[in-house]
Amino acid sequence: MKPTPGISELIQAFNLKTDVPMAAYTRLNVGGPADLLAQPGTRQELVQLLKASRKLSVPVTFVGGGCNLLVSDQGIRGLVVVTTKLKSGIRMQNLAGKRVRVIMEAGERLSTVCTYAARHGLTGLEFCAGIPGTMGGAVVMNAGTASHGIGELVHNLEIMDLKSLDIHTLEKQDLVFPTAGSLWKARSSWASHWIWLRVTRMKSNRQSTPF
Repeated sequence: MKPTPGISELIQAFNLKTDVPMAAYTRLNVGGPADLLAQPGTRQELVQLLKASRKLSVPVTFVGGGCNLLVSDQGIRGLVVVTTKLKSGIRMQNLAGKRVRVIMEAGERLSTVCTYAARHGLTGLEFCAGIPGTMGGAVVMNAGTASHGIGELVHNLEIMDLKSLDIHTLEKQDLVFPTAGSLWKARSSWASHWIWLRVTRMKSNRQSTPF
């Protein structure tokens, strides 16, 4: 990418990294350089970054935990946004009976959520133990096993429309998770339009039998 004055201002304003080997951001440790790389920590920072990039016609690629991802030796042109810092902790809300609602951002590691569930005596996530990656990636891929997928537990999603940069909430009845494979297969038109920001999940709370 040519170092134009606008690009230089973008790099300075958002503290972007330049010519970053993507091998450091993929589980298989392969991949050539990204022209620019950002790791926003809040949705406000993300929105401002996307607005500024759009004004300069800089192409944007989103990367989560880098699992199931291969990047060529040629790398990625434009801006790579790594979402692993889009997180603000895991929160739990008690509901009626033994039900609870667990809320986390897309950048939270699935392993961290599993550990949180175990420490709080929550059941339902056992099949996710050992699966790498972030919550955002897990939801997109409907991560799980041959008999269970994480989509079973999703209550709602907060998403960003990448065209308008508006925030929307999709409730469970709005979501279709295939038995196996990606949520994008059910809503392929979303693939270039949405990014998950927050996942709300509902699980049983059985304090006497934590996994």
